[in-house]
Amino acid sequence: MKRIIIIGDYSKVVYGSLLAQEIGLDKIRERCPRFNNWIERLLAIE
Repeated sequence: MKRIIIIGDYSKVVYGSLLAQEIGLDKIRERCPRFNNWIERLLAIE
């Protein structure tokens, strides 16, 4: 697992969403099986 260490004024909510937009949901789902499983469960809800 890789982690980004940022020193200073870091907000996970702000920067996390910006990074997700930059990377794209498909890439995140491809690289993170737990996240993908969670998304799959949400999509299965009718």
